[in-house]
Amino acid sequence: FYNASVLVDNKCALMIEEKDLNKEVLHNKIEMIIHNKKLMEEMKENALRISFPNASDDILDFVEETVG
Repeated sequence: FYNASVLVDNKCALMIEEKDLNKEVLHNKIEMIIHNKKLMEEMKENALRISFPNASDDILDFVEETVG
């Protein structure tokens, strides 16, 4: 829930609560995003803004520096 909330708060994703999740609700959310190019582009830009594209390399470098 926390990870999803971070994405929703940063307008990178939409959330469907588990109690509300079913095939129809999921289908409708996906269709809404696919057919709204502006929303899809905004979500993409927001996701890129908060991403850490080199996270695994950064973690590996930190571990190597720490371990010696």
